[in-house]
Formats: sequence, C-alpha cells, structure tokens
Amino acid sequence: MATSKNQLEYVVRLRDLTKAGLSKMTRNVKAATTKADAAFKKLNKRMKQAGVVLVAAFSAAAFVGLRMGIQRAREFSKAMGEVNTILGEGAMAIGQASQQVNDLALSLGVPAPEVAAGMYQTLSAGVTDSVEAMTMLKAATELGIAGVSSTKEAVDLLTTSFNAYGLEVTKSGVASMSDMIFKTVQLGKTTIPELSASMGMVLPVAAQLGVTFDEVAAAVASLTLKGLSTSEATTQLNAVFTAFLKKGELANKTFGEGSNLMGAQAIKTKGLQLAMIDLMEATGGSEDALLKLTGRAEGAKAIMSLTADGSKILTAQLEGIRDSAGAAEVAFDKMADTMDRKLSVAMEGIKQGFGSLMGSMLETQTGQTTFEDMTKQASAFKSAIEGIAPLVSMMGLAVGVVMTGVLTIFMAVQSA
Repeated sequence: MATSKNQLEYVVRLRDLTKAGLSKMTRNVKAATTKADAAFKKLNKRMKQAGVVLVAAFSAAAFVGLRMGIQRAREFSKAMGEVNTILGEGAMAIGQASQQVNDLALSLGVPAPEVAAGMYQTLSAGVTDSVEAMTMLKAATELGIAGVSSTKEAVDLLTTSFNAYGLEVTKSGVASMSDMIFKTVQLGKTTIPELSASMGMVLPVAAQLGVTFDEVAAAVASLTLKGLSTSEATTQLNAVFTAFLKKGELANKTFGEGSNLMGAQAIKTKGLQLAMIDLMEATGGSEDALLKLTGRAEGAKAIMSLTADGSKILTAQLEGIRDSAGAAEVAFDKMADTMDRKLSVAMEGIKQGFGSLMGSMLETQTGQTTFEDMTKQASAFKSAIEGIAPLVSMMGLAVGVVMTGVLTIFMAVQSA
C-alpha cells in the first residue's frame, strides 16, 4: 500500500514538474518567437530596401564562378605548360598557342584543357608547323565530337595514320582521313578510342606493303563485324601483313617462281583483297597450308575470314569506306545540333571567362615569385597551420568533455 502511495506521489510530482517545464518552455518559445518575428521583419525591411536578396544570390554565384575560374586557370596553365615543353624552334609562341586553343575550344564547346592535351599529342607526333598543327587539331576535335571520343584519342588516330603513310597535313587530306575513320566506326563494331589504341600496331607494316588505309579500315570493320574485338582484328591483320612481307620466298618454293602469291609485290600489284583470294585458291582453302605459309594461326584465320563467302563482306565494307566523303562532317553537324553541345559551348564560355579573370589575378600574385620562393612560402604556410594544432586539440577536448556529460545525463534519465 505504501509503495502504491509513493508511486502516486512520484507520478503527481513528475506531472507537476512536467507542466511547469512545459509552461516555462512555452513562455520562452513565445518570447523567442516574438523576438525572431521582430528581427525577421526588420531584416526583411532592410533586404527590400537594399536589394540584399539579389546581392546575396549574385555573391553566391560569383563565389561559385571564382572557384570554377581558379580550377580552370590551374588546369589550363598546366596543360599549356606541357605544350610549351615540346614547342620547338620556329613553332608558334606559347601565347599564340594558348589563344588558338581557347578559341577552338570555345567554338566547339570542348574544355580548353582537353584541346590543349590534343595539341600536345599533335606536336608530339611531329606536326609542329603552326598551320598544320591547328588544321589537325581542329579536325581531330570535331572527329572526337562526331565519334564520341576525346580530342587526344582522335589526334592520336589521325596522326598515326598520317605518319604511317607519310602524308602531308592538309585540310582536305585530314577531312578525307576523318571520313574514312568515322565510316569504319559506322560499318564495323569498333570505336575511335579502340582504333586509336590498336591501329598503330598494323598501319606501319601495311604502308610498307602498299596496303592502303581504306583496305586496312575495311578489313578491321569486317573482322569486328564478325565478332572480333578491335585489338584482335589488328593482331590478325598484322600477322597477315607480316607473312606477306616475309614469306615471299617460301611461297615461291612451294608454288614455283613467279607465282606472285606472297611478298610485297603481290599486294602492290593486286591489292590486299585479290592477293588473299589468290592465296586461298592456291592452297585450296586448307587451313593447314595457310598456317604453314603464314607461320601464325592468327594470319590464317584472318585470310579465311576475309575471303569467306566470296569476300562479300570485305567488298561491301571497302565500297562503303571509299564512298565515305563527308561522313564525319555529317555526324559532327548532327551532334552540334543537340542541346548538350549547345550548352557545352555556353558553359565553356563561362569557364573561360572566369578562368581568364582568375588567371590574371593569380598570375599577378605568382608571376613575380620564383619557384624557390614559393616553396619557402609553402613551408611557412605549413608551419603556421601546424601552430594552431594545440588550440584545435584543446577545442576538441572541451567538446569531448561536454559531450561526455550530455551522454552521462542522457543515460541516467534512460535508466531511471
């Protein structure tokens, strides 16, 4: 009975304390609400008078823009610094190169640092004349947009092709090569990044044999269409070309002098397709005979695949690539008309604007500072920041003590 009475007193006392606490909290909330309401009314009045809302919004946008500008300025400075390391004598000045890269990037909506990386690749590939370099870079950037690749990958593929065949860089020549490359992507199961990574394996020996670029491209498109990856296709073609280049004497011993079945002369006089067809007929289509002649299974498989069914697929691919004039431009125009590309152009303009602004400011601050002086300043920054470590530790300790107390009280209340 006593226990029940004590529990009742405890409940009544708890109720009274709760009511008193809630009453006090209600008064405090009302008072705080009244003060907050008055403060907000006063603030709202001032904001309306001074247009602080717009100022704040503009300030936030400006902060984001300045941050964006600093990042762009640093990225572009680094990319063009790399370009400057390989600019040879007689090449364009770094200032001129920077301006042309920015102009091209803005006109196509591609980030200027990406275009700068493409310029580095262009110069690295030996295209150092300023006019030729910009011709190659512009075509590669457009090909990258049309073929969904980076500018650097498109530059790599174009320059590899031009260098393998010793071609002169002209506007029409670059346009024609871009068309054939894009048509290869369109007709086969491959991409510009994959071609960029693989064509360097096969083009030099193909050029040495006299196999034209369109023949190589048609063969790659045909083999990938039949299920091979781009790297597998170029590996097989490399085996075929190497065999033709080195096995001419073996073919003459096997089929007689003047058979003209293998060797560079067979390719140069008949073309790749007919040379492979003649070889298949001479061996009766035997894989073993082809393997003995080529020396590698990859070569035998490629010849059999490309000449299968009367070589219809290879013929169709070759006709398509030879009729590719304007293909890359058409694809680029379609991509340029998308909302994404238009917004990319606008965004690049914004980034270049803030990048130029912050670049000028940062250059003013760092332009007169040597690398050694900046290193010393960095050390001073580090020491200054490390100097506040004890204060941070004390603050952390204080916060820890407070949180420990709060948790202790909370646990006590929970266990009551």
